[in-house]
Amino acid sequence: MTRSVFIVAAERSGDSLGEGLVRELRKLDPDLEIHGIGGTAMAGAG
Repeated sequence: MTRSVFIVAAERSGDSLGEGLVRELRKLDPDLEIHGIGGTAMAGAG
């Protein structure tokens, strides 16, 4: 079963924090499905 998370960032500071979170989650589990609503920083992190 594939694990997944959904992250919502409603402002720039949340987008910045979300970027770091996404990068760290990818390190821990490269197969994790990450979905969300954010800005360009989160999108750039994957």
